[in-house]
Amino acid sequence: MNNESAPWAIQYVTRIDKANPPSLEHYCLAHAEATVRLLEHSSQDPLLDAAFAEYEKGHIRKFARRANPNTFEKLSRLDLPHQDAHIGLALTRVYAPAPTDVLAKEIHRLQLTGLTLPSPTGAAPTQQAKDAPKVTIAVNPKWGLDDHPGKLAAQVAHAAHIAYRKNAPLGAAPQPSFLLLWPTQAEFDLLKESAPVVIRDAGFTVLPQPGVTTIAFW
Repeated sequence: MNNESAPWAIQYVTRIDKANPPSLEHYCLAHAEATVRLLEHSSQDPLLDAAFAEYEKGHIRKFARRANPNTFEKLSRLDLPHQDAHIGLALTRVYAPAPTDVLAKEIHRLQLTGLTLPSPTGAAPTQQAKDAPKVTIAVNPKWGLDDHPGKLAAQVAHAAHIAYRKNAPLGAAPQPSFLLLWPTQAEFDLLKESAPVVIRDAGFTVLPQPGVTTIAFW
């Protein structure tokens, strides 16, 4: 399964209806939930488990793409391992890790940038106690990632991925696994000191330099 000619990556595609787009919160949470569902499924699928093992050997790359409703429906014809997560108006599909040079053309041509979604502030709406998520993902306000929803969603998904690998107490579907938080810089810096998951971006794309983007704690 080793492919030295191209890096491995996970591809996400979210159904975006321009007339009725999801909130940034739900968009990001759908990426996190989809990630966990794919990881959970890998425990029952030896080929998928092997793909994750190969993927996790290198730099963890995640790409968040978008598709209009018609295009998203056509993606169902692809015979590729995937899992879906539907939160609010956000429907996100995550595909199994694979080398980027074998990416299906139907996915490759989908847009990675240019999406704009309303930015929330503070914590996500409070869940009922019986449905309360046990893991919180907090966004570092330093980088202004709200202006880059795809990049932010990938970083949130990365935090969910590592939280799963660290045996975080995630809820079983359809119970929500995560709460998304937009703290102040001072709050984020304080939370980061004891967070078991700290996600650092290499700074090759959106960030002007390497830096911490998200954290997860429980």
